[in-house]
Amino acid sequence: MTGLELQNHLTATGTRIPTIFITANPDEMVRAHTLKAGALYLEKPFDDEVLLTAIRLALNVKPRWVNKRGKSRGDCQPEVWGEAQ
Repeated sequence: MTGLELQNHLTATGTRIPTIFITANPDEMVRAHTLKAGALYLEKPFDDEVLLTAIRLALNVKPRWVNKRGKSRGDCQPEVWGEAQ
């Protein structure tokens, strides 16, 4: 079962748990699907602070995006996508 299949199964059964997808192969369609289903999406590589921020977001602590340097503003593309549920 893939991560997307698992997410679809959890959604279909009404199970709502914080979900963070982590990938080394970014795919716009997968990203859009995971975000629509309420998950967060991380693209490798990222530093520890980005992962910690994603965990905080998943646990409903200050929804926001961060870049690869763990900053909430800056010139990097956002690497944590999604909002806390």
